[in-house]
Order: sequence, then structure tokens, then C-alpha cells
Amino acid sequence: MARQKTALGRVGWTRLSWVVALVLLFNPNMHGVDILPDAVGYLLLIHALRRVATLDDSFAEASRLLGRMAWLSAARLVGLVWIIAVPGANEQPTLLLLLSFVLGVLELITVFPACHQLFRGLAYLGSRMGGEVVLTSVRAERNRRILKALERPMSEGRRARLERKLKKPVGGDMTDRACLDCLIFAVVKTVLCVLPELSALSEPTYREGVTLVNWYAYVNLFRVAALAVGSVVGLVWLCRMARYLLRIEADTSLWETLEMRCDEDERNHPERLPARHLRLFVGLTFAAFVFCINFSVDNVNLFPSVLTPLILLGALSVLRQYLSRLTVWLCALCCAVSTAASGVAMAMSLSFFAKYDVSAYFRSETVQRAYDGVFVVTVIESVATALMLVLLFVVLWQMIARYTGHHDAATFCYTKEEIIRVRRRQLVGHTVPVLVLGILSAAAHPVYVYLLPEYDFVWLIDVGVALLFVFFAWMRLGDWREELDPHAMLDGRKVK
Repeated sequence: MARQKTALGRVGWTRLSWVVALVLLFNPNMHGVDILPDAVGYLLLIHALRRVATLDDSFAEASRLLGRMAWLSAARLVGLVWIIAVPGANEQPTLLLLLSFVLGVLELITVFPACHQLFRGLAYLGSRMGGEVVLTSVRAERNRRILKALERPMSEGRRARLERKLKKPVGGDMTDRACLDCLIFAVVKTVLCVLPELSALSEPTYREGVTLVNWYAYVNLFRVAALAVGSVVGLVWLCRMARYLLRIEADTSLWETLEMRCDEDERNHPERLPARHLRLFVGLTFAAFVFCINFSVDNVNLFPSVLTPLILLGALSVLRQYLSRLTVWLCALCCAVSTAASGVAMAMSLSFFAKYDVSAYFRSETVQRAYDGVFVVTVIESVATALMLVLLFVVLWQMIARYTGHHDAATFCYTKEEIIRVRRRQLVGHTVPVLVLGILSAAAHPVYVYLLPEYDFVWLIDVGVALLFVFFAWMRLGDWREELDPHAMLDGRKVK
């Protein structure tokens, strides 16, 4: 048993990870509100499949589709916040229906192939690696549970019912049944999210006198009913999946063989580790850049900029073994300063807008002094952010100089060394516009704060520049990652 648990842990499939993932996924969505975030559950499943995804394409495809599900879950939350904050009250019911329906369809389009790929990969590995439980028939598993129950004392009536149940034919194997359970649960969860919002279609016709009943007046009752039914269905799915996963955990031969195959595969492909570090770094860096978008609703920033240096610090820590010690410490110091500046700026801004109205800036000296303080700390925050971005791109350029151009290439016009210099120069040139847009985005926020008392529309400039910055970063960071050579990074891990 200890060997089995060790094998499960080394493969990445720990009991804690899948229990938490199932708990996060079982709860229904009520008009887009996800009480327990599904995105975190999908990320936990992706992490659990990380090692086995390199052995089988089905798991790799399942991981990619689960990542798309995580993005859709995040998009649902962003869309819900926007619908509540921006449009008028009359448009919200229809927009909620549109959001639930569109994202529900997209999620079903994604979750169906994801489930098929996941369980097909599990069945394939079970057949190739001596799995004994994964491909067990449903009837054999049902009879095993019944026989185990018959060993306990019970009433004659219950014993007779169990004995009759033993004779009922049931087809398929456990893995197919688990896949079907997941598909049914996904459909029910989506339908129960959309059905209450369909009552929004009756509100316009009721206002025009076409229909006699305004069903949308009872939408909260419909939502509660859908939530109750969804919770029951979710609990049934949770129990069935937990029982299935506990059973396949007992497949000792499968997990031990899978552990050995994963270890062998990683020994044969050591370059996958730095490649994984690069993907994680690019993902975290892009997430940090998203929080540079200063989009405010009622003077509250929906993307708090204080998270940008914290996420960037986490991203840079992923690459610490490929950077010099001085660079690592400079990055940590710069991120710490930027975090402090952003935190103070956010606290002062929230405090100001909670006490004063910015439109009174030219009428009240008290408001003017308080807002000038907000402007000063915003300028300090902007300078700290710009310095942090400069240091980040210095790191990118150091990585370009060390780990690009190691591929064999030459033409009749250029030698290998000349091609290496050209590729490095071009890649640096590709990243410079991103840095320029990042600095402009950092500078645009103090301009927005300075002009806000007089002009309401200046937020368009601030948000527009930030969106350009995020868009270009998304394109260029992908090019940067693809140009780096993971084999060269293996040799350079001990840089001091």
C-alpha cells in the first residue's frame, strides 16, 4: 500500500488533488455565479495530468481542453462582472441569458472531447500497462459491492433484493460508465444554468402587453429550484466519481508501471523541464500584464495593479536557476518596491473615492489636497512599474543572448555565427515594442488620474494603451519562448 501511494504521488495523481477538484466542480452555476471556482478545479486536474500527458497524446489533448475550460470559467466571471457593473438594469436579464447560453454551449463543445480523451487515455494505459481495475466491467464491480454487502447482517427483505440485483445484466466497463456520468453531469449543469434565465424572454413581451404573465418576476424562485436540483445531481456525480477514483487507486500494477515509464521518459527527455519552466513563465507574465489594465467601475479597479509585481515575482522565480544571482536579487527588490508603491496607491485611491467626489476638485481645497496626494503616489507607482518592466525585459534579453541561436543553421550567404547574431538581434527587436507599450501604459495611468477631474472619457486612453500592451505581449512572448533552446538551458542552469 505504501508503494502504491508513493507511485500515485510521483505520477502526480494524489488523493487530495482530485478530491479538491471534484468538490470545486460539483457545484451548479446560478446565472453565471460560480460559488466554488471551476477554473481552480480544472487547473488541479491539469497539474495531476502533467507527467502522464507526455506519455499519451490523449492525456495531452485532455490537458489542453481542460485549460480551455479554465479560460471559459474565467470568462464567465468577467462577463458577469461587466453585465452587473456597466449596462442598465433593463438590459441585464437578456445579457445574463446570452452569457449563460453562449458559454454553456462553448463549455459543452469543449468538455465532451475532453472527457472522451481523458477516459480513453486511461483505458489505453490500463490495457498497455497491466491495469486490472480500470477495465473492470460494471457488472463485476456491482456484484463485488453486493457480495461484500451480503456479508454484513441485514433483513431478509433487503437480502432478497440484493440477490435479485445480482442476476440483472449490466453492460460496459467502469471507465465508460464514468465517462458517461461526466457527460450527463455537464449537460445537466449547463441546462440548469440556462433554464431560469429563459424567463427573461417574457419580460419585453409583458411590458408590451403581448403576454399576461411576467415569468421573469419569479426568476429568483427558478434559480433556487435549479440550484437545488443541480446540487442533488452534483452530489450524486461527486459520490460516483469518488467511488470510481478510489477503485482505480487500488490498481497497484498500473500505477507502479506508469511511474517507471514516466521516470524513464523524463530521463530520456531532460529538456522538457526547462521547456515547462518557459511555458509557466510566459503564462504568469501574461497574467501579470493583464492586471496592468486599469479598468474601473465606480472608481474601483477590477484588475488591481498590486497583483502585477507579485505575479511577476512568481514568474521570475521560475527562471531563477537560469539567471545570475545578482539578477535574481535585483528582480526581487524591484518587485518588492513596485508592490509597496502599488499597494499604497490603491489604498489611497480607495480611501479618497470613499470619502470625496472627484467632481468637487475645483470647488474644495480639501478634495484638491487629497486628490493631489493620490496623483503623487500614482506617479511613484508608475515609475516603479516602468522600472520593473525594464528589468523584466533585461532578463528576457539576457535569456536571448544565452539560450538562442544554438540550432544548427547556415546558408551560402551567412555562416552559422552570423545567423545566430541576426536571430538574436531580430528577437530583441521584436520585444522592444512590447517594452515601449508597457512604459506608455504605466505612464498613461497618471495622465488619467491628472485629467479625471475635468474629463470623464480619459479612461479610454488608459485602458486602450494597456490593451495594446497586453495584445502585443501575448504575441511576442510566444515568439520569445519558441526561439529559446531548452537543451542549451540545461547546460546553463548553473549560471552565477
